[in-house]
Amino acid sequence: MGRGITRVIHGLSLCLVACAPFIAPPAHATTKGLSQIVTPDLQPVGQLSLSLQAQASKIGNPYELQAELGLTKWIEVAAFQGFSPNEQVLGTEIGLINHGPYLLTTGFINWSTNGVSPQPLLEGGYYTVHEKYMAGAVRVGNHEEALLGWAHDFNPTWRFQLD
Repeated sequence: MGRGITRVIHGLSLCLVACAPFIAPPAHATTKGLSQIVTPDLQPVGQLSLSLQAQASKIGNPYELQAELGLTKWIEVAAFQGFSPNEQVLGTEIGLINHGPYLLTTGFINWSTNGVSPQPLLEGGYYTVHEKYMAGAVRVGNHEEALLGWAHDFNPTWRFQLD
């Protein structure tokens, strides 16, 4: 079963990369979205966020490349490439309410080539110019886990965030 899931995820990844130029307008890179947990805000249409993350192995893959792309006003896709271990992870978010200051998002995260099933989530947020609050739940295995976060944007470039 692990190989089948791996092939499906690789196929979806290739499909995403191949179709992205036709689905979304030209992308503009940003530093938005640099957080360990999923957040209820979506990338704007055609905007690509790239980041390299280094973290403790207890949190996740110690080194991973993250890409998030806004496909439509309501849909964002994300792909992670882990390096130790070599692992690909996919996720998507659908914005149910995406006009400020209130946000509500659903979707799935952590669909991994290492055999992890997609984890459904529901998350809300209250976003002001500088303060961002987020809370929700994600289904992991046979139980739910809380998602909590807070961020303070000093300006469009610098953010302090706790997840």
